[in-house]
Amino acid sequence: MYRSLVPVTSSQNVLIFAALADPSRLALLQRLRSGERRVGELCEETRLAQSLISFHLKALREAGLLRFRRQGRTIWYAIDPAGI
Repeated sequence: MYRSLVPVTSSQNVLIFAALADPSRLALLQRLRSGERRVGELCEETRLAQSLISFHLKALREAGLLRFRRQGRTIWYAIDPAGI
């Protein structure tokens, strides 16, 4: 039986599965596998609107799958290994 190193509640599971159920979010995670990216880069690569990218990134963050850091006015996103 698989045991998580970090205890996960059922409500957290709902957030994770809901986040992973969307193909756009899976595509964003795939792009972030190679490393940290900013929203502008993800917009250029996916040709999606900044507001839509931000919406999906927020869902992934709330599910605990992403981390972010601010550098001036730029926000950088990366996969959070603890969430995966």
